[in-house]
Amino acid sequence: MKRVLAVRGSLWKPEKSSPYDAALKAAGVDAIFISPNDSVPKGVSGLMLMGGSDVNPARYHEVRRAKRAFPTMRATIWNAL
Repeated sequence: MKRVLAVRGSLWKPEKSSPYDAALKAAGVDAIFISPNDSVPKGVSGLMLMGGSDVNPARYHEVRRAKRAFPTMRATIWNAL
């Protein structure tokens, strides 16, 4: 089974990771969940960045429902990955 690093958002609660974990396991992937300030484990073969309220909906052709600012630099880096 491949191991993929899954980076949660800074406000993400661990119990909200279960749908992601189940979908990845069904695809034959073992997700290693970490938060932004955690150390990065070795031996992973992929990266999954989990969305959240800090991802601009325009990135996915959706309409913004709440008025808020989005971190442009981080989004630029994530989109490049």
